[in-house]
Formats: sequence, structure tokens, C-alpha cells
Amino acid sequence: MPQEASRNDLYPKSAFEIDLEHNTVTCPAGEVATVYRATETGGKTFVFGWVCRDCPLRALCTTSKTGRSVSVHAQEAMLQSARAYQKTPEGRSRLRERVVIEHRLARLGQLGIGQARYVSRKKTKFQLMLACTLANLRWTWNWEADQAGGSENWAPIGGSGRFLRTCCGLLERFGWFVAGCGAVKAAPVALVAS
Repeated sequence: MPQEASRNDLYPKSAFEIDLEHNTVTCPAGEVATVYRATETGGKTFVFGWVCRDCPLRALCTTSKTGRSVSVHAQEAMLQSARAYQKTPEGRSRLRERVVIEHRLARLGQLGIGQARYVSRKKTKFQLMLACTLANLRWTWNWEADQAGGSENWAPIGGSGRFLRTCCGLLERFGWFVAGCGAVKAAPVALVAS
């Protein structure tokens, strides 16, 4: 769930009371907007208009000459529920788990899975598996280097670093550019069979 948009020190949307059942929005000054425009995506834009002209909180709320407007998403109830959940201890712990997953996906994006190189699901799945394999090999390489104290003389997999270097070299030859991968310190990427 993305964070609420910044409004340059003006009241954010969360400062307004949104009543989805009665289709009203109440501003921090207590004014109620009942007039709205429907959007193409099924949402609504509530407009306060002339009510803002003489409001003592105007400088904290809007810089618009026509008054403040508040956009209500078509799935606003779900968004409010999700934001409230994120503020609970359980929601914060789930967000920390998500950060780990997002880092893995970003790593795979660096390895080229953002765009399929092939035409067909089977070949695209092969591309994903290849990227996951490379990410896991690099993770193993870095983990073993850390276990050896970061020394340059460490030897992965039973004393021979040739296996990992050979695998990574082969993958790089097939177009999986991994420049700078030695600095990655992330957990392995899981392969998901479908």
C-alpha cells in the first residue's frame, strides 16, 4: 500500500472525514462537501468550492483559487482498511517481510526479468529460472566469502571456487550481465514451480 501523497505542508486527505455511505466529505474546519464529480475510473472528486474562500484554515488546506477538492478512489473503503492495518503491530511486521521480497524482485529486475527475451511462456519461464539461478549462485558466492571473513583467498564449495565461477561465467556469456554483483548481500531467490 503506497503512502499518502505529500501536499507540501497542506492538510492531507487523511485530515478529511470521508463518509462513503452518505457520499460526503468533511474538512478539518467542519464544512461538508456533498457535491462531487464522477471520474472515469469509478471514483469521485468532492469539491468544496466557495466554502474555502472565507475559511480561517484556508492557508493550511489549499492554494487553489477555486477551493479544495478531495479525490475518493472507487475502492476507498479497501484502501482505508489497508492503511489502518499497516499501522498495527502485525501490519508493520508484514511490511518488513514485504521489504525483503521487494529487494529480491528488484534483484531479479537487475538481472533482466523486467522484459521477456523470448516469445512463449516456456522460454520466458526458462529466462526467469536462469535469473533465479544466477541470483542464488551469486548469493551463495557472497555468503561463502562472508563466512571466510571476506578474505580474497576463500574457496567456495569444498575448496574449489571454480564451479561457481564457471557457472556465473556461462550465465554471463548468455547475456546475463552481472557487473557489480559481488557486493550483493541478499537472501536466495526462491524458484516457484507452476
